[in-house]
Amino acid sequence: MIESVSPKLRWLHRIGYICTALIVVEVVWLSVMAGAAWWKSQEYRADRRSESRVYNGTLLENKSVNNATSGAITRLGALPSISALGSNSVRVGVDPALQDITYALAMLRRDGVAEGIVVVFNPQDDWTEKRTTFRFQAPPAEFDQVMQQFDAITQQYEGGDRSCTDGVSYAFERRNGPVTKSGTSATGCDKTYEEAARLLLTFARQFAPLPKSLS
Repeated sequence: MIESVSPKLRWLHRIGYICTALIVVEVVWLSVMAGAAWWKSQEYRADRRSESRVYNGTLLENKSVNNATSGAITRLGALPSISALGSNSVRVGVDPALQDITYALAMLRRDGVAEGIVVVFNPQDDWTEKRTTFRFQAPPAEFDQVMQQFDAITQQYEGGDRSCTDGVSYAFERRNGPVTKSGTSATGCDKTYEEAARLLLTFARQFAPLPKSLS
């Protein structure tokens, strides 16, 4: 003889089913929200990387440059253009977060001669800047070596994950034969461009009496 299920037990079963369904719905909802948050974080990181990754072309052709008249890019105006520097050349501009001594640097190799120029911007008490220019020559073999190191740091760089608006800003253009690459970044993003700029500055110090306060 089959015993009938009491109405109370039926209600307990129904409540159990409802609770299970609610748990399943909640798990699905949390999974969807977690997936959306992950996707959003990936988009955010991609946007950040696009701001500082290395691009083909000059800075004016670089779509990540939102304002070509501000920051480190303006420092490059004190130097010859990358096209004028020639087919084996580089130029770097640095802009400090606070009023501080800074510089723009260019180097090239042409007809077996390697040479460079460093323009130092020294802030004055009246908020103007004093410019001092240093020119130097370097052994071509040593120039080739430092440029290989510079290219190793920058050429395949895919950008940093953090915001690239804080800290010291950097901008560079590098021409190697028919190919020109460029990029902009800041120390708040990561240290890649800082490392590349410091490499060139350290090299230039061997041949030019640059201020010790320049870094």
